[in-house]
Amino acid sequence: MDHATVVFLRRNGQVCLAPKKGHIHDGKKSLNAGDEKLNGYGGKLEEGETPRMAAIRELGEEAHVLGNEEDLVPCAIIDFFWPGNTDKKFDMRVYFFFLDWWKGVPEETEFMGPPEFFGVGTIPYDRMLPADQKFLEPVFQGKYVEGEVWLPKKGDPNDHLRVKLDFNKTPINYI
Repeated sequence: MDHATVVFLRRNGQVCLAPKKGHIHDGKKSLNAGDEKLNGYGGKLEEGETPRMAAIRELGEEAHVLGNEEDLVPCAIIDFFWPGNTDKKFDMRVYFFFLDWWKGVPEETEFMGPPEFFGVGTIPYDRMLPADQKFLEPVFQGKYVEGEVWLPKKGDPNDHLRVKLDFNKTPINYI
């Protein structure tokens, strides 16, 4: 069970998104599905890191901007289950944050393409991964979300993306 973070830079009613250049990993193999899909900045926690520490480190690596852990605003926790998971334990827990204050200008890096700022009403959800389309719209509209995403088996017509969301949780302050 891995843990990861995603940070969305927010300024003047807009959210910064950038196309992912690399693959998204499921712990066993690389999933090409993430190539060029819009996303926030983030990645896996390294040994000894808290979600906040990892979020700030990844933000620096992927956007070349600096932020402070105490300025991160929790906005979602989503547990992802890979295709074929039968033990009902998540494969990846992702902690999502907003960051309203940072130093520097987000830029293209080896990990992420050119950043773009979008107003909440103009976010191109069709340029995101299908799972992200299901839960990020309410997040960007200001709702705190916790949930589960069960990814389908590729090429299996009887399997489909399943998403279970809870909007009634109180945001927790990730350590």
